[in-house]
Amino acid sequence: LGGTLRGQYRFSTRTAFSASTGATRTRFLDKVSGNRLDTSWNWDLAAYYNLFNSHVKLSLSYSFFRNWSSSSFSSFDRKNLTFSATANY
Repeated sequence: LGGTLRGQYRFSTRTAFSASTGATRTRFLDKVSGNRLDTSWNWDLAAYYNLFNSHVKLSLSYSFFRNWSSSSFSSFDRKNLTFSATANY
């Protein structure tokens, strides 16, 4: 079971920002995991900028993911920072 909420705001034809958050709940049904239950939460922020009549696009994003688990070795945090540049001609 899970869900996500995402929003985006465009300041101009060149600049946009987005944000999202979500959560999941997973129950493992196999006998090996011993009735394991995981709950996760995530969020991210991103900024986008178009250069040269939208031929070059730059983006910077940060995301965070946290997993809580009834299995001690499966609880963790994950953080990502990503920069990308793309060109289309």
